[in-house]
Amino acid sequence: MSLVRRFFTLEPLSTVQVRNRIFLQGMVLVFLVYAFWIDPMQTSLQTCYFKTWTGWDCPSCGMSRSLHAFTHGQWLSAIHFHWMGPVLFAAAVFMLVGLVLELALRKKITVSSQWLSVKNAALLFLTIWLITWLLRLGGLGKG
Repeated sequence: MSLVRRFFTLEPLSTVQVRNRIFLQGMVLVFLVYAFWIDPMQTSLQTCYFKTWTGWDCPSCGMSRSLHAFTHGQWLSAIHFHWMGPVLFAAAVFMLVGLVLELALRKKITVSSQWLSVKNAALLFLTIWLITWLLRLGGLGKG
């Protein structure tokens, strides 16, 4: 059994799945280009309504600045603004690579593991994000 088949299953993509992947690929590209191109410190979109209404930082406070700093090679600043910014950037790049591979192969790539799934990865990511937010609310973990 080949290494690829041991850890991944490949199934043909339907026309709808191809169209969905093209759309998702476009959305991820827009996200990455936005993170690079738009400096959150120079826009009028700095108002966080959650913070305005509650006085607390929201779970994503600093994320835009973190992503922008990361795409410009300012890694320490990115971590200072929000340490999950680089993690989110890496996840977006990983997703983009996966979508490009699926479209190039015209095959759906699925991880053949019980514990490594999109659902588990999303739950882990959201759990870490929530813990990070709670720590930041308590004054811990912020630059």
